[in-house]
Amino acid sequence: MEIETEGILSKNFYIPWINTYGHLHTVADIFADKTYRYKNEISGYLWILEPLVQSLKKSDLALEYWKEFIAFPVITREIIQDWLIRCDHHFPYSKYGFDYETDFRQGYFADRGVKINLPEHWYLQNIAVILHNYFVLIPEENSLKQNEELPIDGEDDDIFLF
Repeated sequence: MEIETEGILSKNFYIPWINTYGHLHTVADIFADKTYRYKNEISGYLWILEPLVQSLKKSDLALEYWKEFIAFPVITREIIQDWLIRCDHHFPYSKYGFDYETDFRQGYFADRGVKINLPEHWYLQNIAVILHNYFVLIPEENSLKQNEELPIDGEDDDIFLF
């Protein structure tokens, strides 16, 4: 498989790769075809790479937040809390850290053995580290998050009878 021989993957490789093989990422025919092993291998890589493509879409936003952060003269709760709340809204799970094994000297991070080019995700990684370091300053209930789709107490009683 070309992913195994590519080395450190860049977005120039894996975005077209996902466009080529993404149609194989269906559960409907995975067990009904003779190509199960091949589709399973492709599907495994797609589980790794598809979220990275989604996160790349937020890379420019992460850069803007990074510029705001480095412009702070001093980090205090009063100065940074609004920034943290806004970042948490746009990057909701980043406050738990950057969940990849990272080699900064070699410039990659690894997910299940697949090496990904770190500089393409640099600002997202930095935002995750900052949010994780200041985790205690982020309120549990983010005032920016929309709760419109959540049912009001008692509204869903007829759906879940138990």
